[in-house]
Amino acid sequence: MLHKARASSTATPVTPAGRRGLWTLLTLDVMTAAWMLGMGDWFDRTSRLTSVVTLGGHHNVVFWLAACSFVGLLVAAVLSDGFTAADGLVRGLAAVAGGASIVAAGGILASVGLIVGTVVLATMLGRGFVR
Repeated sequence: MLHKARASSTATPVTPAGRRGLWTLLTLDVMTAAWMLGMGDWFDRTSRLTSVVTLGGHHNVVFWLAACSFVGLLVAAVLSDGFTAADGLVRGLAAVAGGASIVAAGGILASVGLIVGTVVLATMLGRGFVR
């Protein structure tokens, strides 16, 4: 039988760490979309290493994924008064949009991780030779 849908649950506070994380993802979406508009085609065609940033040469997919997740997080921010208190629907929207943000920025994060890891490794090996 069909049941009447219940009204949405009451909004519960979002932790400060959760708010910072969601605002960071929102900012990351804007940066990813801007990178894909400006440099996406270059990342695609330059080399196989730079195509990692566009998830294998698909800068349009990365752009639209970042744009859609930005809109989703923006709607969640408006509905939750800046991610201060959210009900179940808004938390679900933020979770889906946040996951899409991570996927969109995954190539950029992987490239940054490679660069940071290389610098740390070179520093550690350099210390061994200097001493």
